[in-house]
Amino acid sequence: MMTIMRLIIPMMMITLLAAGCNITAPNTPLVAERGSRTAFLAPAPSTAVADAGQTARQQTPPREPASTPAPTSTPTPTPVPSPQATSRPVEQAVASAPSGRQHTPPSNFNRNTWAVIIGVSEYEYESAQLPRLAYAAKDARDVANALRNNGWSRDHIHVLTDEQATERNIRLALESWLTKARPEDTILLYWAGHGYPDPDDPRRIYLACYDTDINFPVTGMRMDRVRDMLAERNAHNVVIIADTCHSGGLMVRSGGSERAVGRVMTESLGVDQPARQAAERDPLPPGWIFMTAADTDRLAIEHSSLSNGLFTHVLLQGLAGAADGYRASGPRDGVVTFGELREWMRSRMPDESYRVVGKGLHPEINTNTADPRIWNLPINP
Repeated sequence: MMTIMRLIIPMMMITLLAAGCNITAPNTPLVAERGSRTAFLAPAPSTAVADAGQTARQQTPPREPASTPAPTSTPTPTPVPSPQATSRPVEQAVASAPSGRQHTPPSNFNRNTWAVIIGVSEYEYESAQLPRLAYAAKDARDVANALRNNGWSRDHIHVLTDEQATERNIRLALESWLTKARPEDTILLYWAGHGYPDPDDPRRIYLACYDTDINFPVTGMRMDRVRDMLAERNAHNVVIIADTCHSGGLMVRSGGSERAVGRVMTESLGVDQPARQAAERDPLPPGWIFMTAADTDRLAIEHSSLSNGLFTHVLLQGLAGAADGYRASGPRDGVVTFGELREWMRSRMPDESYRVVGKGLHPEINTNTADPRIWNLPINP
């Protein structure tokens, strides 16, 4: 009998140890590859959105000690209050933006702002290569709301999400609806969703529309042609913001360079010598600003704790007032400029990405003009 017990007990211990290898810790993030835009499915941590100028931080309560045998007499412990996570909608941060000296536009400042906002979470031809996204459509709606809270006219914001965001509807928005913009106006394009390269020619990078069939890359919209459609509008300023994988392709023409981008845009805007002289007297020079979540060969990220794409999460905080005067990038006056937003994104996105996914990710932010005054372009119209 003793011999049998000696055999059974080690076998039970081996079985228990083997079973223990398959136990997943309750707080271990579940990581799922989301095709062109990566999604991290994790238990949503408790977060707090701080005052303007700070980003949300995870509130982590102290870890409970391992259980030990209770002593014969245990004093009643004094209860310790756990950290309380406070949150507020991004829109509310606008109301709390500090009051003070306001940017005073020149007397001839009579420019309108126009925005085409696109977010595609669901796809007609969904597949393993073009999977559904969790937050892209919500990203678009949140950005549209942020612009409205910054004074953009509702009639000047055209939002297309999911089944509305077909290739035809997007083309109509860029080539027809935007014809309302005048040469002195500002145009903003925001796009959240999948981006992908052509497997036969990686220099051709596409944005996926709702009706894109990934087996036929040309059913998407080539990034360089999207840029050309915007250039045809001859707007004074154009801002492109993209939360997609490979979105850096919006800055670089296929087979070209950033210098070529500047040259093409200058030619399309018809900038001659008198126009250049007028631009020198203009407090806001003509030019384009690019803010993208990733370079041409990198991925964008979604994380369940943020309820937005990572890039858009940080962007919304900046638009809500957190970027105002950030790190002395401008006066803290209640008006966010794209220069202040640039500093906010470059600083906070790596910190936030390290917090949620364990690695620092950096946005791609650039302009096609050498005139630094372009960064004085305000978010507020």
